[in-house]
Amino acid sequence: MNAENDKTKHGRRYSFRVRVVLVSTLAVVCFLGGVAAFLALLTGTGGSGVRTTALPDVYEQLDRVGASVRQVPDDWSTVSGDKLQAFILTNQDVLPLIHEALANELPTPSYNTAKNRTQGGAVRKVARLMIARGRLAEEQGRPKDALASYLDVVRIGQRISHGGLLIHLLVGSAYHRAGCDALDRMLPEMTAEDKELLLTALESIDAEREPFEAFDQRERKYSRELNGWIAYLQLQQQLDESINRVALVYEECHDQQHHLMAELRP
Repeated sequence: MNAENDKTKHGRRYSFRVRVVLVSTLAVVCFLGGVAAFLALLTGTGGSGVRTTALPDVYEQLDRVGASVRQVPDDWSTVSGDKLQAFILTNQDVLPLIHEALANELPTPSYNTAKNRTQGGAVRKVARLMIARGRLAEEQGRPKDALASYLDVVRIGQRISHGGLLIHLLVGSAYHRAGCDALDRMLPEMTAEDKELLLTALESIDAEREPFEAFDQRERKYSRELNGWIAYLQLQQQLDESINRVALVYEECHDQQHHLMAELRP
């Protein structure tokens, strides 16, 4: 009997020691984890020691700037003369904000960023303002300023598309092509230096271009989250058709820029 009692007491002591060790270990792990998190918060780094501050979404920056664009004429695509100049002068304070946003590095695409984006209502104003600025420069005989504005339109189109869903790719492609059209129209007026600078800029834009598969994957994931798996499977044929149509737009935009680049080469 005494032997059994001794075994029971020994088992209890062993069980108690195990619990103490487990609790102590957990406390140490939590403490070290807290210290690491605190240091990361202070230094802005992750566990690798590399700073992990996220780059701002250029699309959202341009969309906020677009909300400041004022008095966009209903006939903005054909307006000229004094009315065109008045539109540019009214928004003179917005132009540095556009250039500041375009100067920022493109962030790594993020699905969470893409699904929370707006549909591009305000960002369209930014592109229209720069197209209008290019046309005013052409009217006033300032071809270099016109080229710079139209190149900015191409950049805006790329940034509207980058990291987005199909709707953002469609809107961005429309302005990307508008900028390329304007640059192509001005080819006869370009000097050799203009062509060299423009070609370098377009090559840089082309290097940052996302593959269409990235847009495809984000769109399908968004559709599954929005509609649920059952509805997603029921609508998959329609989604495939939509994605295929947008893929053609993507390729046409890509081909147009490459054609322009070929024209710029000596």
